[in-house]
Amino acid sequence: MTTIIRSANQLDIPFIARAYVSAWREAYRGLVPERVLAALEKSDPARQWRDCRRSRECDLMVADVNGEVVGFVAAGPARDPLLGADFEIYGIYVLKRFQYRGIGSRLMGAAATATQIRGADSVGLWVARDDVAALAFFRALGGAVGMARIGSMPGRSFIEMAVMWDPVTGLTLWDDRLTRLDRLPRMHAGDGGRSPRAAGRTAALGVDPAA
Repeated sequence: MTTIIRSANQLDIPFIARAYVSAWREAYRGLVPERVLAALEKSDPARQWRDCRRSRECDLMVADVNGEVVGFVAAGPARDPLLGADFEIYGIYVLKRFQYRGIGSRLMGAAATATQIRGADSVGLWVARDDVAALAFFRALGGAVGMARIGSMPGRSFIEMAVMWDPVTGLTLWDDRLTRLDRLPRMHAGDGGRSPRAAGRTAALGVDPAA
C-alpha cells in the first residue's frame, strides 16, 4: 500500500465530500443526533471543501492510497481568538478502515508544515471533549489541551477543548515529506519518529455539518 500526502485538486472534492460524510458517521454515531448524520449528504458537503481549496488562506490536503482518497486535512488562520493559536486545523478525517496506519499523524504534520510556511508560530484545533479517542490521538502527537468553549450543532450543545502546538515545530516533525532541513529554515532537525498507536484515528474538528 502506497500512501501519498498531497495538495487537493478539483477532482478530489467529490471524494473528500464522501470521506467527510463517512467519517462523521463512523466517528459521531451516538454522539450527535441521528438526524444530523442523516442530513449530511443533503447539505452539499462538497461546498465547504471546494471553498477552502479556492481560498488563498486555506490549505487542503489529502491522503491518497493507490489513487483513492482515504483522508484529508484542512487548515488556515484561527477563527476564534480563544484558541490562542495563529493558525487552526479546521478538520481532519481518516476513513475507519485506514486508521492505525499512521495516515492521521502524517496529515497533521503536513497541515502544520503548511501553516508554518505561511508564518505560523503556533497551531491549534477544537475537539469535542467527549471524543476521547481524538483527544488521545492529539496528545500522542504532542498537543497540549487548553481552553474550553461551548459548541453547538442542530439538536445538541457540547463542550469543545482547545488543543495547541506551540511552537508549531513540534507538530511539523510528523510530516515525513520533509527530508532536508533547508526545506523549512526554521525547523529543527528531526526524523519525525514513528506514529503513535492512535495515529490515523478519525477526528472531526471545527466543522459545522450544516455549513
